[in-house]
Amino acid sequence: MQDLSHICFLGVDGGVDGAAIDTAAPGRRRARWTSGAALVSRRREQAEVEADPFLIWLLERFDLEAAAYRAPALQRRLAACLRQLRVPSGADARALLVRRPDLAPKALGAVLIGMSGFFRDRPVFDALRDLALPALLDDCADRADRSGIGVCSVGASDGQELYSVAFLLHELGALSDAGRLVGIDRRSEAVERARRGIYEAREVAPLEPAVRDRFFVGKENRFRVRDEIARRLEWRIGNALHPRRDESWDLILFRNVSIYLTDAAATAAWTALHAQLNPGGFLVTGKAEIPPPHLALQKIAPSLYRKGIRP
Repeated sequence: MQDLSHICFLGVDGGVDGAAIDTAAPGRRRARWTSGAALVSRRREQAEVEADPFLIWLLERFDLEAAAYRAPALQRRLAACLRQLRVPSGADARALLVRRPDLAPKALGAVLIGMSGFFRDRPVFDALRDLALPALLDDCADRADRSGIGVCSVGASDGQELYSVAFLLHELGALSDAGRLVGIDRRSEAVERARRGIYEAREVAPLEPAVRDRFFVGKENRFRVRDEIARRLEWRIGNALHPRRDESWDLILFRNVSIYLTDAAATAAWTALHAQLNPGGFLVTGKAEIPPPHLALQKIAPSLYRKGIRP
């Protein structure tokens, strides 16, 4: 196996930051599958706080179920959304968007914060580099149809994490033979930015200069992912809670999304994504996230799970 240990990143921490697709990420609560007093407390919080009617209306305009999100998390985003629209209240915000529907994507972006980063949480990408991707390449070599690795980033935000996987595949010499690499986010502005693949200097700063120069072109304040890599990726607008049933993947990234969902919605999302994962495929979670125990997943490394190993 090719030595990829030279791919290292400066200043990349493993903390839990924000959220991506279909999330409202004002708070940073560690979500676990709990019971007893912790669950009672969480349900009490949910019952005591209701999301502003404007937020519910806004989400429904984008075919998102407000009931799937924890109301306290949604409500904490209201002030930021009002500032974005420069109005004093939810009622005024709704009236403005009725007059100016073109502003709705910006309002949604203020509610559903997307935070990402190249090789975010280094141990996770070390495990992908050293364990998951080599195992998947071996599996793909044995397939009758010779299909390559299929990767989906659900809640892709501005695209950095899916690009990071593409960089690793490139270093393995496997990007050109990979299957589909697809990033999905509900926010149209995030999807368009990911498609452009242009990032500011501060966003590529965690990369060592040699790594940055290998995967980007540009200088000073703007860097663009090299065309030979960017053209291998697809980006689309989609709802994390309703993945397509006709797709399957070898690697799914679903990070820092479920922590902002209700227990029922999170369980449904994990279950749907598990169904899309090929046998022997890998699921990448956020640092604070644990898939529900009824799913047939084996923990391989921090935030990395594998589905039913192929015989």
